[in-house]
Amino acid sequence: MGRNKIIGDAIRESFYNARNMLEIGCGNGVVLSELGRNFPGIRLSGADAFLHGLAYAAKRIPDAELYQMDATNIPFREEFGIVGAFDVLEHIDDDKRTLRQMFSACKPGGGIVVTVPQHPF
Repeated sequence: MGRNKIIGDAIRESFYNARNMLEIGCGNGVVLSELGRNFPGIRLSGADAFLHGLAYAAKRIPDAELYQMDATNIPFREEFGIVGAFDVLEHIDDDKRTLRQMFSACKPGGGIVVTVPQHPF
């Protein structure tokens, strides 16, 4: 809950004009659903490599657009006001490529919000 508040505060402060958001590695949709509650005007999309988690996400946030995709090959260009990855980058071998892909998926004036775990364990 604390992390979700920090993510929400960062979005509210830096991307208050955003109309849409893509979460990379959305898993079962926990963070995305919380963002939907806090930002009802933002169109939400989520992506994950695994269909199993996306099935749960579809139930949790039925209005979100969900995609199965590899984060190192994001098919969107200048599409989203915000692209987020929350405790995901540390699981991706080519994290630099993923960050470049995330940046490419952002609209001009948009941005990226990323979290990584605080502790190595």
